[in-house]
Amino acid sequence: MTRRPAYPSIRRVPAPQPFPDEPAPEAITFRAEDGVALAGALFTAFTPPAPARSAILLSSATGVPKEFYGRYASYLARRGSVVLTYDYRGIGGSRPRSLRGFRARMRDWGLLDMTAALDELERRADGAPLFLLGHSIGGQLAGLIGGVERLQAVVSVASSVGYWPWMKGSYRFTCAALWYGWVPVTTTLLGYAPARAVGQGEDLPAGVVREWSRWCRSPRYFGDHLDAAELALFDRVSVPWLSLAFTDDPISNERTVPPLLAFYRNARVESRMISPSDVGLEAVGHVGLFLPRSAGALWELPLDHFAAAGEQGEAAAARA
Repeated sequence: MTRRPAYPSIRRVPAPQPFPDEPAPEAITFRAEDGVALAGALFTAFTPPAPARSAILLSSATGVPKEFYGRYASYLARRGSVVLTYDYRGIGGSRPRSLRGFRARMRDWGLLDMTAALDELERRADGAPLFLLGHSIGGQLAGLIGGVERLQAVVSVASSVGYWPWMKGSYRFTCAALWYGWVPVTTTLLGYAPARAVGQGEDLPAGVVREWSRWCRSPRYFGDHLDAAELALFDRVSVPWLSLAFTDDPISNERTVPPLLAFYRNARVESRMISPSDVGLEAVGHVGLFLPRSAGALWELPLDHFAAAGEQGEAAAARA
């Protein structure tokens, strides 16, 4: 039997093209606090010329390049938002010439890269309220963002802990093979993990995938590995948080989503587990919300959440 990869749709999605009546995103480069250069794409709020109604940081899933999110980012821009997509260190446009010997940890994606991206978005947002749309790891690590208090709301898509025995169906055995065999062997022999070859997105730096592997072998995921000061950072998140997950996703499921949200004990969480058939879709899985086929059924959900949170913020400011 052929193993079905976790991200089966990414390979079939071409590089996004802008809609005929809108400009292409601006390719930008910005630096994290430690000097690492990060590649981004800035989608400017669409016409008529007016200040953006919101600024959305769209943080990727593990190993998924920023281009995968281009069509949805264009849609958000057409709806009046300035949107920043970007690649974490070691991924896509932020990958060095060689991953062998490249030093990076998965937690650095939150502590350094997501922080730098939010700083860059704020600099370019012209005062628009800031929101986070995080896919998988992009939602998991929101608590590590420096200055996360600047956000008015969060939407996480398919974000959960990754403890491998809690994966659904045969995918748990795929994960066991990855974490106990493939990761130690490939990172030792090659100095990185050739994830693209096994359908797990882009190739991953050794330090990133080794740390990810340790988390996924632990019931409390990163809770068993981040230090006390890092875990305390999650308590700063107190904004409205919408968690979206789908019943056909073997990764983010009924068992794995609640433990992730428990780290965000001060957030005002609404968690939705959606059946694709209930919204007129055959499949969504781990990545499908961002595909054009989901536009009519799902693309407005994050915007609705952000709009409601923005109204709550304005009301609170008026009462102050």
